[in-house]
Amino acid sequence: MSLSTTQKITYSLVLIGLTIIVTVPDVVFGFIMEIFHLLFELVFILFEWLESTLDHLVEHLFHTDLHTTQIIVFYLILTLFAYPAFYLWQKLNKLCAYLKDSAGYCQDQLSYLKADTGFYWQGLPWLDRAKVFAIVLGSLYLASFFFM
Repeated sequence: MSLSTTQKITYSLVLIGLTIIVTVPDVVFGFIMEIFHLLFELVFILFEWLESTLDHLVEHLFHTDLHTTQIIVFYLILTLFAYPAFYLWQKLNKLCAYLKDSAGYCQDQLSYLKADTGFYWQGLPWLDRAKVFAIVLGSLYLASFFFM
């Protein structure tokens, strides 16, 4: 099998990424949390900018006092966010219906996997069972160093 240059680069980057995740999971987790914090902070700053801009526009256009301006801006922002929220609600309803329909298929596959694993385990000799048990225990022991 001959891989193209793009595939080689892709596989190399995936391997490097997996190596980084396995060797320093705390740094990767901290980096991901910092990215989420940055995104939420940007959303907050954009919301405050929108609110401040609407406050100044309403106050300038309609010559209203502070309380009236705040009420008008509140309902403007509520109106601006109502349509995307309604659109998201419709999409989530469709997604939930799809997941509900596919849950039966997943349960069938899970029961097949359980039965297949049970048959495999029953067919193993005692020595192979001990090997599998030792591998699982060793893996859990090594994983405890990364996550504890």
